[in-house]
Amino acid sequence: MGSARKRMRDGFRAMAEALAESAKKTAPVRTGKLRDSVSLSSEAALSGSVLYGAPYASFLHEGTGLYGPRGKIIVIRPKKKKALFWPGASHPVGVVRQKGIRPRDFVRRALREARLAEAFDGAFNE
Repeated sequence: MGSARKRMRDGFRAMAEALAESAKKTAPVRTGKLRDSVSLSSEAALSGSVLYGAPYASFLHEGTGLYGPRGKIIVIRPKKKKALFWPGASHPVGVVRQKGIRPRDFVRRALREARLAEAFDGAFNE
């Protein structure tokens, strides 16, 4: 019985490792921080979690503004001054309306590409 439990644990661990590797490959890369923030956590023998440590991971995955969960335009207003200005702007503005960013859905893509059954079978049948 101990052998079957060990093989199951090895199989689940292999699945989690395959998913973490797939998550690193499918994460959008601009600076590499999101990809580098992928980690694997397993508290119990037959479970594991793949985590994105970058604080902006959920915004990239789910989208923001019109494209995000709330479905509303993002309105940016000045807090202390009468207008907003940034380098490259032609003139100060009183308000900025931003559509947001479209969802990247890289977590589902990682799940599809991870080949979890093969990873489990390989570790289980060793």
